[in-house]
Amino acid sequence: MSDDEVLDAVKQTLSGVRMDRPIEAIEQRGRARRRRRNLFGLAAGGGAAAVAALALALPMAAQPPAAAPAALQPSPFTLVRMSDDTVKLTLHWEQILDPAALQKALADAGIPAVVKANVLCVPKGRQLSGASQVSWTERVDWPDGSPKEYTLVIAPDKMPKNSRIYFSVFAVRPGGGFAKAAHFLVSDNDPMICHRVA
Repeated sequence: MSDDEVLDAVKQTLSGVRMDRPIEAIEQRGRARRRRRNLFGLAAGGGAAAVAALALALPMAAQPPAAAPAALQPSPFTLVRMSDDTVKLTLHWEQILDPAALQKALADAGIPAVVKANVLCVPKGRQLSGASQVSWTERVDWPDGSPKEYTLVIAPDKMPKNSRIYFSVFAVRPGGGFAKAAHFLVSDNDPMICHRVA
């Protein structure tokens, strides 16, 4: 079959099709559809812009507070009592840690604790069972790429009677500031083995 024969066959099959609408009506309908499509595109673009604005605003609202002015001394730790009676402890590694201040703040929050700096202390035996129900860590990843924070959550009401949390805060490198912390749930009379780190 040649091309001419194919075209003739197609013409014959379409010869019964009539166009009842005038061309002006078809053009008018096309323009109306185009307007609606453009309005939908504008609305979708506006919605996308609103989502983008929220995406930018929410991480900014969730970011850690800006550094205090140079005249003020920022706190080396944050201790917050939550509505479920747990206590969240966040250590700010860049600051010099006063072990006595942290120990007092923990005691004020109802958490018996011992805090030592520049040493790593571990129990001579094992820590008390149920330690994972008494304290656990939560990690916060900031979207702007700033250093991650690790928050220790402590449930004082789940601590066994006559127990304490033993904290060791030390630098990984000499002069590098406090960058590591270890904590163990031990009884009040458990002996601890401490090694100087810095």
